[in-house]
Amino acid sequence: MTTQRYDITERVVSYLGIPTAHDSTYTNTKFNYDYAFNGIPFLAATSDQYPYRRELLDVRKQQFDSSNDPGEQSLSGWWLRSQSSFTGGAGIKFVEPTSDERVMRSYEYSYGLDVWTEGQVSLLNAMSSTTTGHNYSCICTDSSGNERIITADGTITVRDLSGTVVTTISTGWTGTIIGIRSVGDRFIVWTTTRIYYSDTALTTVTLHHNFTSGTIKNVWFVKSRLIIALTNTTSDLKELGVVWGSGAQTDVATGPNNTWVWTDVIDTPTGFLASGYFGNYSAIYQIGLDTAGQVIKTTAPRITGEMPAGETVRAMKGYLGSYVGMGTSLGFRVGTIDANGFLSYGPLIKTTSNPVTAITAYDRFMWFGAKSSVNGYTGTYRIDLSDPDNAGFFPYAGDVSTTDIDGIVNMNMTTTGQIVLSTDAGKLWIEGSTKLTSGVMKTGLIRFSTLEPKVFKRIRIRGNIPNNSSITASSVTQDNVTLSLFSFTGSSSTEDIQVSPSTPLDCLSFKFELTSNGTTDPIFYSYQVKALPAVDKGENIQVNLLCFDYETDKHGSRLGIEASSKTRYELLRESVKNGDTATMQDLNTGEQVTVVIDGLDFIQIAPPRPGMSGFGGILTITARTIV
Repeated sequence: MTTQRYDITERVVSYLGIPTAHDSTYTNTKFNYDYAFNGIPFLAATSDQYPYRRELLDVRKQQFDSSNDPGEQSLSGWWLRSQSSFTGGAGIKFVEPTSDERVMRSYEYSYGLDVWTEGQVSLLNAMSSTTTGHNYSCICTDSSGNERIITADGTITVRDLSGTVVTTISTGWTGTIIGIRSVGDRFIVWTTTRIYYSDTALTTVTLHHNFTSGTIKNVWFVKSRLIIALTNTTSDLKELGVVWGSGAQTDVATGPNNTWVWTDVIDTPTGFLASGYFGNYSAIYQIGLDTAGQVIKTTAPRITGEMPAGETVRAMKGYLGSYVGMGTSLGFRVGTIDANGFLSYGPLIKTTSNPVTAITAYDRFMWFGAKSSVNGYTGTYRIDLSDPDNAGFFPYAGDVSTTDIDGIVNMNMTTTGQIVLSTDAGKLWIEGSTKLTSGVMKTGLIRFSTLEPKVFKRIRIRGNIPNNSSITASSVTQDNVTLSLFSFTGSSSTEDIQVSPSTPLDCLSFKFELTSNGTTDPIFYSYQVKALPAVDKGENIQVNLLCFDYETDKHGSRLGIEASSKTRYELLRESVKNGDTATMQDLNTGEQVTVVIDGLDFIQIAPPRPGMSGFGGILTITARTIV
């Protein structure tokens, strides 16, 4: 057997050990190899029988229809996200996971829009204002069955539900009125020392009680009793045992210290709850009735709820014997009351920049007022009590709103569900029947449950859009950059529209603005977004290599060492069998890529030719590039 001779400058093909690094490379000298893997060189065996192959990897996200809305599957190659219900309310950051049915009905925020009808979004009613000079208001029904709005401060004014003055009451009391409360078919007003009540015709007021010592801070009507927060030397909660008449004043409960502020009192099945605070501490007390229906008198009422440190209760609303709305210094919560009158409450549903001081309810909803919070204006948020999740979180959305930034003093609800607000600027805001001219909704960020970049290509919108009304679509990036896309006017689009920006993004949200023509209003039904993955596609590579002891390169140079083929195969096998990456070099073109070797197949189809050891054959490597 003839042995190929080479000088000491030639690189030895038979490695003495596994390369110390997986990014080891090889450089040709006098012998020209075609490929190298982890620095181990080989000649190409490319032929008709052993072709060289490269193909792009399929990077499509395999999807299945996990939504209540058909079409989320990716049978055509698109990544799809669609939404046709928004009753899950506002507050989500990302539209995921799609397996959460509540998430797929939710969005980030809205204003001016009614989202509570399944399958559609429409404009809310507008509110109109009247300057009354009165900070306080309530709603009563007079003896003729007419529902009236009562405002009070320096005088008392009775208005109809449009805000038109019906009558004015200017006498019958002494001092400055500092509060008003409806008590069924009449109302009460109070000064710092006296409580007055009206007749059922809502035309006069009469003294109910005169406090010769102490200062009245607030008054509530609960279980046919007047509950008075009265400051003597301490802040006490007082109770008048007889509603109409000069009934004796009876102490019910005493605050824990001289700075305690009683903020609200509400009805429960077994008594009532009273909230208050001092400093950053706040608690809700349970006060019960005895078997004869009399208020249990106590100087230390039982605490049924304490607020987290720094959060104080400013208003409460009991509803349907089960729910308690709690307006706090930080926002709004919903609690529930059991048959024994014990309170449990869930997380903050909506945080606000100013304390929530007014709450009302109607049908399955509860509303709370928020200063400078609804699109920057003072307005209301609506809570859907019929749809809590397991954590006690209820859907919410921005609702009817003013165009001012004043504080809300009183919020009332008519028997037909019409909201009435009075503000500390002396204005009365009344919800009308005329729709707003526009409203806006912004979806959560859509990222298809992956942080891989994707190109958002198209969006389709469905709605009922009368002539001269419109639904305008915009895209909003994670950095809050807004790009206008299209304005649908006169009818719903039946075609996809192009989405901007066209550059790959991790996620994208969309904003929809409904604009009315003043006669007929647009209705928004649904949207669907189409995207494609924007990741760099890797390649599958199949290369066939010679693996013999003695080999000849394309220039006719011959090189080899006895048993080197087996050694090279074993070295390569050991360097990649744990699944780690390998460095692949094309020594002819200079290309160098990082790959994962998925297949290492050695085939010997015939005995080696004379002069070759018994191991030689064709080595087929199947690899995929890592990008």
